Amino acid sequence: MGLDPLNLDSLDSLREIPGVGEKIAGRMEDFFGSEEGALGRIREGDVASLSTVTGLTEAKASRIVRSAIAEEYGPLTFSRRRWSRGSVKRS
Repeated sequence: MGLDPLNLDSLDSLREIPGVGEKIAGRMEDFFGSEEGALGRIREGDVASLSTVTGLTEAKASRIVRSAIAEEYGPLTFSRRRWSRGSVKRS
């Protein structure tokens, strides 16, 4: 069972994603067969496949997916909840 693709309708080009330059875009197009093939992987959030492209680490692939989402929806913000041993009541 796969994940539903991200709704990134306005994403028309790899080169409009921050962090994707000519070299990376070219490598992605070669690897996935076309620009649309690479964009499909980004829309699917498929970091594992993206990170198999020469020159793309898992961290870089993840940043590209997050950048594509930010281009469509705005910046992502995350908060981390800090837990300490004293915060959990034990019975």
